[in-house]
This record gives sequence, C-alpha cells and structure tokens, in this order.
Amino acid sequence: MRISALNRILTLIMRLLDRKQSTVPLVAPSCCKPLESDAKGVPLPCASPETQGVSSRVLAEFFEQLRADDTLNMHSVSVLRNGHVLASASFGDWDSTVWRATFSASKSVIALAIGCLWDDGLLRLEDRVLDYFPEENSMLTRVKWRDLTVEDLLTMRSGSSFNELGAVGEADWIKRFWASSSTGKEFRYNSLNTYMLAVLVRRITGDSVCDFLRKRLFDPLGIGEVYWETCPRGIEKGGWGLYMSPCDIAKLGQLVLQRGVWQGERLLSEEWITRAVSRRMEAPAEYGDYDYGYHIWTARDGSRFLFNGMLGQNVMGFWKSGILLVTHAGNNEMFQQSHLFEIAHRTFGGEFSENLPADRVGEQELQRVLTSLHTRYPEPPRGTMIQRLFGVKLNSLPEICYSVDGAVYAANVEEAASVGLLPVSLQAVTNRYTTGISGIRLAVEENTAVLYYREGKREHRLPIGLYAPARTVLNFGGDRYLVSVKGRISSDEEERPVWLLTVYFLETPYTRHIKLTFTGDGVILEQSETPGEDFVKSLTDTAKAELAKQPVVGGAVQKLDLDYVHYKIERLFSPRVKLQKE
Repeated sequence: MRISALNRILTLIMRLLDRKQSTVPLVAPSCCKPLESDAKGVPLPCASPETQGVSSRVLAEFFEQLRADDTLNMHSVSVLRNGHVLASASFGDWDSTVWRATFSASKSVIALAIGCLWDDGLLRLEDRVLDYFPEENSMLTRVKWRDLTVEDLLTMRSGSSFNELGAVGEADWIKRFWASSSTGKEFRYNSLNTYMLAVLVRRITGDSVCDFLRKRLFDPLGIGEVYWETCPRGIEKGGWGLYMSPCDIAKLGQLVLQRGVWQGERLLSEEWITRAVSRRMEAPAEYGDYDYGYHIWTARDGSRFLFNGMLGQNVMGFWKSGILLVTHAGNNEMFQQSHLFEIAHRTFGGEFSENLPADRVGEQELQRVLTSLHTRYPEPPRGTMIQRLFGVKLNSLPEICYSVDGAVYAANVEEAASVGLLPVSLQAVTNRYTTGISGIRLAVEENTAVLYYREGKREHRLPIGLYAPARTVLNFGGDRYLVSVKGRISSDEEERPVWLLTVYFLETPYTRHIKLTFTGDGVILEQSETPGEDFVKSLTDTAKAELAKQPVVGGAVQKLDLDYVHYKIERLFSPRVKLQKE
C-alpha cells in the first residue's frame, strides 16, 4: 500500500472517530439503495419435514439450539431438502420475507456469473486479466501483472494490496487495483478480486452483472428484484453490496446443490459446479472449517459447500443429506467461526431417509417452537369489566407519553456531530455519514408514541411499537431502509422515566438501540448498536496487524496506539448526549 493511500485511510478514520465534527467522506456515495419492490420472486415449494425424510422433532431441537446461543443473534433461518422448504424461522422482530444484505456471500454469485461465461466459451480460467484491459498500457503494470489470470482472481491469489479498506477513499477502483503492489500468488482474501471479476463480466458481455444474471440465472430461477451497490464508476461491487431475499439466494444454493440443473433444465455445467466447489486453496485455520474453491467455500472434508458473508449470512449445502441451510444474523462473525456451523454440521451432516412416517405431534412441536421465536409484545390496557361496560375511554399509552407530547429537546451540535440514527457500521459500509443529531421531538399520534429524530435539516419519524411492531421507512441521503421499532417504557434507579427503543434495520444485520432518560429539564440520550464496538475493535486489531506486515507503511502503522483507538471507538459507538428542553 502506498503512503498516500494509507494517509487517506487514516484521514477518514480520524474524521469518523472525531465526535466534534461530522464525517466527510473522501469520495461521495455512488448510489442510493431503494426499498424492495413488490416484484417478489416465485416462492419455493413447501413440504412437511417427514415427507422429505427429516424429523420435525430434529428441526425443533435445531431451532431451540440456535435460540439458546446468544452469540449467534440469529435473524432468519430456512431449512430445505429436495428443493422444498421444510421450516422457515424469523427470530424476534426480523422478517425472513424481506431482502437482505448478503455481504461476501455475493462473491459466490459472481462465481456463478463467471461460470456462465466459461460455459459459453467467452472466458478461460487461464486468460490473462490484463488482456481484457487494452487501455492499460503502462509498462510497469504490464510487467507486474503479466501473469495474473482469471483463476487467480477466483482463488484470491492476486496478492493485490488494494482492498476494501482502500476502496472507501478511491474513485477509480480499476486504476488503483493496477497501481497497487502485489505480495505474490498466495491466498489473500480480498473483495477487490471479486470486483475485478465483475468488471470482466461487464467487458465481455456489455451488460451489467445484474442484467447478465437476470437473463442467465435470475429469471430461469424465478428470482425477484435484487439490488447491487456499485462503485463510483457505476460497476457492481461484486464482493459485497448485493441485496437478495433469503428465498431467492436459497435458489442459487439449490442450483449448486443440484449440480447446475433447475427443474430439468441445465443452467450451469456440472463441470463448472464441480470446479467451483472443489478445494483450490487452503484457508487459514482461524477462518473456520472450510477451504476455498472458486469464490465458494468448501468443507475441509469435502462434505459441504458454503456461500459466506460476514455477521452471519450463509448458504450451506450438505452433499450427503441434500440439506440446504440459509441463515441471516447479526453477530460478530467475520468468516465461519460461530457455533452455528458446529450445530448445523452435527444436525444435518449425516444421512437421511427418503421419507419418514407422519408425525403430527412432532409437527405441532416444531410449529410451537417457530412461533415462540417471535417477539412477544405486552397486551395494551383493557380496563376493568365495568369500565368496558360503560364505555369509559382509557389512555392506551403510558402516562409519560402524554406528559411529553409536543416536547422538543435540542442537542449541543458540537458535542453530537457524529451521533446519528443510522448505525455507525452501516455508515462506514455505505460511505454515507451522519451530520449529527440536532434534537428530538416527542408526540402522540393516533394512539402511537412517536419519536422525531432530527439530523441537520432532516427529521426521521420513528413510531414506537409498545404493543406491536411499528414499521416505517427511513431515508438517509437517498438510501432508504425499512425498519421495525420496538419500544418499552420503564424507570431508572432514581425513578426517572426511561424510554427504551430498539430499531431493527430489517434489510441488514444491524440494530440501533436508543435509551432516553427524562431528567426534568432535559433528556439524556444514549445509543449503541448490534453488531457494534466489539466487532469493530477486532477488525481494527486485525487491520493493524495486516498493515504492519506491508513494506513502506509497516513502521508507521506499528506506532498506532490501539488503546487510544479503542477508547475513541467506544465513544463513537456508545455516545451519551444531554439534550435541553426548548
């Protein structure tokens, strides 16, 4: 990595950690995330577990184990066999029907796109990547990258030092990829390898990756609307940024599990699937129990394949049992280190019968477990029988809601310049940062408590679900997010009223937690998020270790005080702001 690139990265990090100033991105956001439309895909068929040879009692126990493990923070899980959905679970307030950010699981989708080109004879694995970039005529570049092949990109062997961290500060990712240094052809996980493959799809077909896949795979599979974030030049990011429903990404996993055949039609050659899921590179042991194929992970014993995205986004296929598992979560997992894999392998790794006798009691138990995974909300006040008999009108909300109806509280802008409603991690991922909270307004509207959260000139409306989930759409500079808001009203040890809000960003792994403590003359606002500071601290430690190994910049990075950085991260992710009543 060049000194100039490192300086840009450090500049952005210091801007983000500075609570007294709003973060200004190094490169303007390149796209705006839409809401999922009504253009849903064709649903997968459902079947009772026993008709597909799986016990309902086994599935019930599997979901119970997932619920019991707090480290997993599961959001949705679907279990399929023979292309049939046996059980689909939504945990808490999450919704398995909403499209989700897939993170690095999108790399496996790019692998399928490359497979289509390979099947059509439009691309060979041994092709030199530079041959697709005739405009790149720098002698140094042509010498440095002369041996880089398509297969090197697929197996993470480019050795390029230009990675996800550097991309946030660059407008031309192709140029920076070629200008970067290379550590040689060893396994080095880097999403910019996938980006370069997405560029190849565009150059070879003349279509965007989404348009190409729409014709080749998405429409034949009955996949609905998808969204893929783009780089500043309008090319799909490839290695991340894909939003796809759990049902639709399950279809891609099922296509792999069926060796490229869908409803009797071959969409991908069996040879490509075999190549893609075969072990090509040995991954470090700390990544988990999988090695690497062509952008698809493969179990070290060859029994499973995996599309894997950070924070718990997975499509896992078991060759022996024919089980497909699709999960979305919001945990601190970077690769395959969570307990999910151990639980899943233990449950689904063996052989299963073609069918089992019907088990009505087992099915009922499974349904009971699935229902119990949802958030249980308290009942609204109903009053006494006499009050109901005489039609006495009752306040449907706690008294504190009415006492602060219309109240406005202002923040010290300088102290809260980096405090915003959008989770900090999501700000960093989307390169779209808050302008800082300027105040809040409280209201009661149609028997619903509402928090208005002001950032600059924009006011976000949050209906608070005290007795049922309250959904709304939030707009952050053009990025629109569907959220569900859960609320609880309590009091602290000083008997001061406290509002506790949980804001689920349903299309992502992220949750925003807000605590409002009413002090009489104002409100103390405290925030946190999940996944949050622990995950970011671990990433910071890893990034420092990696940068320290690089020539030129390693010495400077070694001097970075991690204790100080951790302190700043804590202040960023867990702010406490006093707001004064106006």
